[in-house]
Amino acid sequence: MKQTRTLPLSRKLLRSVCAVFIWMALVTGVFGLLTGSYFSGAAWTGLAVVLLAVVLEGSLFSRLENKPLPLASFLLVALVILLIGASEIINMLTTRPALSVSYIFDALYSLGFIVLGGYAASQLLRQSR
Repeated sequence: MKQTRTLPLSRKLLRSVCAVFIWMALVTGVFGLLTGSYFSGAAWTGLAVVLLAVVLEGSLFSRLENKPLPLASFLLVALVILLIGASEIINMLTTRPALSVSYIFDALYSLGFIVLGGYAASQLLRQSR
């Protein structure tokens, strides 16, 4: 039987991927609350707070650290992050700047994802070496 190649999870990698998800949930939640979509905004903000609590508490990371994960899973996550990052770059280049709440949140979401997603993707690729 053929053995698949696995890589150990690192704490730095886990934190960087969680940072991407926290950013996405927090910006989406605050935007929802400011634009009157209270249920959606509260749900996304609540998710961001829960993820942040998990990151700060750290015991889940201790259990996941050094667990083997298939190489294909690493590459799939990196590919998804890179595709979303490319989409956000295209969004930044094609959206006309305006002084509105929706544009400011769109720009913050895109810039935050590009920075945090780029760091997470670099951690994924570094871990796979």
